[in-house]
Amino acid sequence: MSNINLIKLKFFIIFLIAIILFPINSNSEEILIKPDDIGNYCDNFSKDFLIKKINKVNSLEINFDDDRAWIKNSIQIITSGSDNILRKFKKRFKANITVNFDENIQCNFRAKIRQHGDKLDHINYRDGIFRQSMDVELINGNIFGITQFKLINPESRNRKNDLIFISFLEEMGLLAPRTFFTNAKVLDKETTYIFQEKIVKEFLEFNNYREGPLIEGDERFMFVHTKSKDSKKKYLILTKLKNAKWSKRSLDNFYTSIDALSRLNYLYLSGVKEQIEKIKFANIELPDQKKDSTNNIFEAIMFASHSTHGLHSHNRTFYFNPITYEFLPIYYDGLVKFYLSEFNEVKVSQSAIDGSLNTIKLLNKVDNKKIQNKVNSSLPNITLKEITKIKKILIKNLENISKIKLENNEGDKIINRNFFNFNKEKYRDTNLVFFNNKNNVFYICDINIKNCIEKNNTEKTRKNILLLPNVFVGFSNSNLNISFEPENFIWNKNFLFNKKTKILANENIKVKIENNKIIFNQTDYNGQVLIKDGNLENVTVIFNGDGQIKNNDFKKPITGCVTFYNLSISNLNFISNNANCEDALNIVKSKGNIKDIKINNSASDALDVDFSDLEINSITINEAKNDCVDFSYGNYSINSVSSKNCGDKGISIGENSRYEIDNYFSNYSKIGLASKDSSEGKITNLNFGKQVKLCIALYRKKQEFLGSLLNYSTLNCPSKNNYVSNTSQLNLIN
Repeated sequence: MSNINLIKLKFFIIFLIAIILFPINSNSEEILIKPDDIGNYCDNFSKDFLIKKINKVNSLEINFDDDRAWIKNSIQIITSGSDNILRKFKKRFKANITVNFDENIQCNFRAKIRQHGDKLDHINYRDGIFRQSMDVELINGNIFGITQFKLINPESRNRKNDLIFISFLEEMGLLAPRTFFTNAKVLDKETTYIFQEKIVKEFLEFNNYREGPLIEGDERFMFVHTKSKDSKKKYLILTKLKNAKWSKRSLDNFYTSIDALSRLNYLYLSGVKEQIEKIKFANIELPDQKKDSTNNIFEAIMFASHSTHGLHSHNRTFYFNPITYEFLPIYYDGLVKFYLSEFNEVKVSQSAIDGSLNTIKLLNKVDNKKIQNKVNSSLPNITLKEITKIKKILIKNLENISKIKLENNEGDKIINRNFFNFNKEKYRDTNLVFFNNKNNVFYICDINIKNCIEKNNTEKTRKNILLLPNVFVGFSNSNLNISFEPENFIWNKNFLFNKKTKILANENIKVKIENNKIIFNQTDYNGQVLIKDGNLENVTVIFNGDGQIKNNDFKKPITGCVTFYNLSISNLNFISNNANCEDALNIVKSKGNIKDIKINNSASDALDVDFSDLEINSITINEAKNDCVDFSYGNYSINSVSSKNCGDKGISIGENSRYEIDNYFSNYSKIGLASKDSSEGKITNLNFGKQVKLCIALYRKKQEFLGSLLNYSTLNCPSKNNYVSNTSQLNLIN
């Protein structure tokens, strides 16, 4: 071989090695910062759900990985000899679920399924067919944003009434899980089921609430084997967290959770030796909150529909709002019956009486035709006449409830150590847990608080104190003097602005109001402000941070240095400098129009807007260590946005948002615009600077959502890098 050929061979080998080690890719920047896209939703139909607006399930089919194991478990439930379905029979089985949607679209998802229900009415075997209620957790995919749901055997309850009643609750603005009838084939046998979403994070967000403690009556001690020794013993029903995982994400979440448990446990203990009508659930508001509450309205409509099964303490479910420290009731398992009653033989709560007239006002606003259409979407042949009759029954019953006079000479019950005089031998094994905030320790005691063990407040202890047989009760000092007042409610400055709007601040904020300006000066890095329940018109709000950042563990339930909550806003200006919270400004559940937002030097996100309906003229962000602008769960119309020096995204839009932006400019950010998770929008002019690595990213980040759809008119993207997943669509329009 000649020297020339040898040299050529060496160069060729070096070239091959270079290609292997350093592949050439015109979109290498895109690969380096590829967004966290979880990808496909439903094979080739992913985009159809965005474009065709699929909104109906025709049927389901469930195929277990191991049919024999599921059947064996079902037989063991029926033959166990107990009237209760025991916990050991509620293990999960893996399965495939085929969902047949409208438009001939079929999707296949993986799932984990277990038996649902406490009593044997949730399972029967007849004519060679098991009819049983199931608890389903999808491993991938979702059904209209729902990833966890129940398929309930309709024979276990009067589920037609349940469906109609839930439709009324939804139209009245009360919380109830989405519910509909559907056909399902299980073990090759087809039958009709009630599809009902579980009360989890997706349920809250669908109803425009941020995730927070979900609290329910604690049934863990109730359903033992009916022939066991424990079946003859009494049991104590207090409350427990449904979503304990949320409490474990941060210390602040944990403290918020035990505040909520403590406040509700006081009411449960007040009624533990009484009847249901003695439990004053309307008293769970803090002193600065209205007595004419959602809880009164909820109890009124529950009594009017004879749904008192859902008012039993062990069936109650509440959402504790971590921003406002308010409880909201959630409907579950009412055993609804629609008939007229004078309530002569029924003991009605004072809360229901107090809420009856306001409930009538809400019912009168409900559109009967809308209720009929909603019910008919899964249960045909329900007539408008039938809906009208039901509404008249409810209103008449509420009128009767409003006339009831109760004699109530009782003051608030004193719950102290002496109250817990339970006979330990007559109660099922239960440990009561108290927290000493001052000494930072837990006390784990027996049911009569005579034998207590002290545990330091560690991550391991916090994890174990919520597990059986432990029940968190409330707070105490070292002498076990018991308190149920929230220990971590952070607002110690509370006053009204313009006679309507509440301003709450903690001790690390100085407040100054002059002319049409509200100025908040942070004196310590923990300083935060909450403005809620009113209106802000023609004012300028200014926040000046102290510039300190002692940690970047942003995991507080209240994320904003300034939070606007449930406000009507008009012609507002907002300015923030040197904010050191997770968000400089967090706007939640608010509506109206904003003139100008200017945020400089934010330690994490600058602007975060959730569950709102807003028009904004101008947004200018300069320097945020994370995202400059975040929009989620709302409707947003914006004239111009400028975001510079963003640690991550210039704008992030997600969680089912709808948006229109006329002009958007971004520079010095990793991703200029991220639109994801079932969000749809239009941006007229998109301009990105040379330092934006990825101009546009459209994708699906979370299991409960689809991809994203964006229409635009002009696009200037110097990097030429865009990312559009197979679940999303980017359209150029004239």
